[in-house]
This record gives sequence, C-alpha cells and structure tokens, in this order.
Amino acid sequence: MAHWGGFSATAGRVSVDAGCWVRDPRLLSLGWVAVMIVLSPVFARAMSTTLSFSPAPLFALLLVAGAFLAMAGCSPSESAPGKRFAMVIGLKPDKIERYKELHADPWPGVLARISECNIRNYSIHLAELEPGKHYLFGYFEYVGDDFLADMNKMAADEETVRWWAETDPCQTPIATAGEGTKWAEMEEVFFLP
Repeated sequence: MAHWGGFSATAGRVSVDAGCWVRDPRLLSLGWVAVMIVLSPVFARAMSTTLSFSPAPLFALLLVAGAFLAMAGCSPSESAPGKRFAMVIGLKPDKIERYKELHADPWPGVLARISECNIRNYSIHLAELEPGKHYLFGYFEYVGDDFLADMNKMAADEETVRWWAETDPCQTPIATAGEGTKWAEMEEVFFLP
C-alpha cells in the first residue's frame, strides 16, 4: 500500500484505461474538416472513374488526419487519463488559515514531484458542510501506468515528506477512511467527458 499525504492506493484497485484522450474538441473538429476536404475530391474522382485512382490521396488523408489528431492530443504514445481520484478529509477550524497560506505558496519541489508522479489536474477545495465542520475535497487525474510505484516514489521524496509534516497537523482524518489513511477515497457516480 502506498501513502500519499495520508491517501493510499492498493495496487489491485487501480486500473489504467488505455486509449486516446482528445484534450481540445476544436482541434478534433478541425481534423475531421481536413479529412473531409481531402476525401471529397477522392470520392468524386472514384465515383466517376470506376475506382481506378492512385492511392496517394489516401496517404495524404492519413497524414493530415494524423497530424490534426496528434495536435489534439491523440497519439499512440499517450494514454487516456488512467483514473480520476476524489477524496475528502476534515480540516481543523483553527488551522484553516495556515492550510490556505501553505497552498497559496506551495513548494516548487513538491509541485515538481507531483507532476513527475503522473498527477494532473490536481485541486483541493474547502467547504464548511455543517456549522464548524470544515472539509477538504481533493481531485486529481493519474495518467501514469503504475500508480503504486508513483505513490511510493512520492512518499520517498524528502521534500514532500517535509510538506506533509506541515499539512498533516491541519487535517482531521475521516473515520471511514481505509486503514493507514487519512483521506477517504470517494466513489465516482457520474462523469461527463
């Protein structure tokens, strides 16, 4: 079990979905427009010449479509976001300002390590859900292929461990969090890509 700021992941529960993740639908649309521009004369010629045409336009089609799809973030070397994580933990009312101060100026080495460990789109939100009861909601996307190894790498980083020594005293573990963890992982019940 790897620990990351009190959050843990068991290797058996982590799954990484392979595939293509198009980050910008405008570029994907542009790619399809390019495909249509290339294909329309090819099909027009094919229909009028009983399919006796050069395969060169098909190669051009593949080249143009591949270029636009690659610009959109869809390449064989890149995988889809493996898993989205959401988690929650309590925040001590007398530590709210300290926690905000720490995160207003996070340590560059900690931010670099988070990125090196394949964490993307990481955010933490604060809410007072009941009078006097404050909670942190964390969200991130893991884009690597070995979550357990990446979390162990993060937990072994000296600067990250020092960062946790600053943030951990601000937090209140959730009673339903797994053994050895503080953050409680949340189940995803809806997603709109």
